[in-house]
Amino acid sequence: MGDYAHQRLVERNIDWCRVKDGLLKYPCIGKHFCLKELKSNTPRPYFCHWLSWRMSNWMRSGRDHCYLRLLEGLVAKGEKLGGWDGQRLKDPSYKSYWSILWELQVADALDRHPQIDDVQWLREGPDLRACVDGKECYVECYVYMKSCAALEYIKDLLRCLSPHFEVWHRISAPMGLPTGEDLVAFLDKLFEPFLDGGKFLAELKAEAKCSGRADVCVPDGACNLRIYLSDPVTLAPPDPNNAHGMGAFFGEGFVVDAIQKAIQNKKDKNALRSHHPNVLLVNCLLPVDYVADLDQTLAFYNGRLPDCAVKQARGALDAACFFAHGVDRRLCLRSGDALWSDRSCHPIVGVLGRADPPAGD
Repeated sequence: MGDYAHQRLVERNIDWCRVKDGLLKYPCIGKHFCLKELKSNTPRPYFCHWLSWRMSNWMRSGRDHCYLRLLEGLVAKGEKLGGWDGQRLKDPSYKSYWSILWELQVADALDRHPQIDDVQWLREGPDLRACVDGKECYVECYVYMKSCAALEYIKDLLRCLSPHFEVWHRISAPMGLPTGEDLVAFLDKLFEPFLDGGKFLAELKAEAKCSGRADVCVPDGACNLRIYLSDPVTLAPPDPNNAHGMGAFFGEGFVVDAIQKAIQNKKDKNALRSHHPNVLLVNCLLPVDYVADLDQTLAFYNGRLPDCAVKQARGALDAACFFAHGVDRRLCLRSGDALWSDRSCHPIVGVLGRADPPAGD
């Protein structure tokens, strides 16, 4: 067994028979992986392969028909595009799932669009190249997730213990978790009480039955995070006012900061400065309330990127488009927002989100 509490819970809750069945049921996924690889490739801080954890739990819960069927179809499409390399699926980290899926969703959306053809994967430089109305364009994909991967991991493990755990944060306010080895220690301390043979969980259930809610002690290092067990019969009183909206607590500042950081993190990567025209497609993996703030903030800016973000991008990025897209459906290129183009004849402008005029000098 593993050395850390969350590692032990992961090991207890991966059903390798279900994983084996899943690899056979979804052959386009299965041909890129074997059980030995999935069992041995379990990097810190999550101690599980992104596919084995999800395949086991989705097959168990019956959700595979939604999530795994989508992934299977996207891999099948991705393989048919020029330049495909199965290594794109090989980053084993739990959090890499969102980046892998986003690349596949983008490639699929590009290939389905009637104005786009010759979509190809690139082994060096940006992720994809495509021709839009006969004009070449380079596409870079990026998932902006901050602490959301760690948060989803916590939710996943808690669901294995009880479906009535709630993970709460004050909406539109900064929420954060430790990173790196600090996250390993945080998760170990958070889940250690649950390894006592069920006594701690029974105490939480008894408390929740009396008061409607039993709080779990959140270790130091988290910001704006509350975990509790609810009782399905005894309802706890509602929390204090938690309304979201631009500026309610963090609002506009958070969204602008997210946009700036997404551009900052990618503008000097993958040789974008030498591949033009290019476009950065960002999927914001954010809690629902932050997505609401994203929509409101972008509406405030009339669908344009804030000037501070435009200045950051210039010279490296020719266009950027932001999405808040889920893991359960294919992508529509028109669902993006905050399009900005620094080139008057950028070929991608006509097919992404709301097309803005070229930015001035």
